[in-house]
Amino acid sequence: MPPKESLLNVLNIRQLRQLAKDNGVELIIEEESGFILKNVKTRTAKTLQEIRYVLLLSRKITIENLRLAIAGENPKQIKEPIVEEILSKKARDRKKGLKFEDKVAKWAKRSFKAYKVEMNILRRGYSQKRPYEIDVCARTDKYDLMIECKNMKQTIKRNIILDYVGRFKDINEAVDRGLSKDDYYFDGLIIVSTSKFDIGALGIAKEEDVDCWYYDGKKFNLEK
Repeated sequence: MPPKESLLNVLNIRQLRQLAKDNGVELIIEEESGFILKNVKTRTAKTLQEIRYVLLLSRKITIENLRLAIAGENPKQIKEPIVEEILSKKARDRKKGLKFEDKVAKWAKRSFKAYKVEMNILRRGYSQKRPYEIDVCARTDKYDLMIECKNMKQTIKRNIILDYVGRFKDINEAVDRGLSKDDYYFDGLIIVSTSKFDIGALGIAKEEDVDCWYYDGKKFNLEK
């Protein structure tokens, strides 16, 4: 049976919040993208890794309810092979995603001469309380970059670009309005993908001044 750590790593921020709610672990979003998890051990967590660690310490979070959270189904309908299959696929996908994000982070540091690079950082927006998870944040002497990674086979379409543009603007607006005291104010948005961008996606990217990079397995190529 997989340990709690492995199961927690499969869940995204939305699932972690629901897991905490379903099991009586109160999760409150603070300013500056921080979290306080009550009924566990008073602690502020600003990254997904820290949230997972705090939930790991809670006796209320068991392996069984973690498995149910991953399956996302009615407990009475869950069959062991189905849970294992879902867990295995999500764990593989998550591992591939993290590996690609790490590759992108190293590329960004080298290519943009960034002196500070962070991964999987949570930042609040202006329009909603739930924070956004940013794959890679890169800081240089001249600007801060928000970098999102897509490790997928399907072609990147315009809706993905629009979604990230919306996040980018919302995060910066929170800073502009004084709702966030984050030290990052993003000057540029970059989307890096293992698949190509279609014409519609590139058209929106050009309008919104977004750089789209395609990783072909060997090198990163700027799409135009």
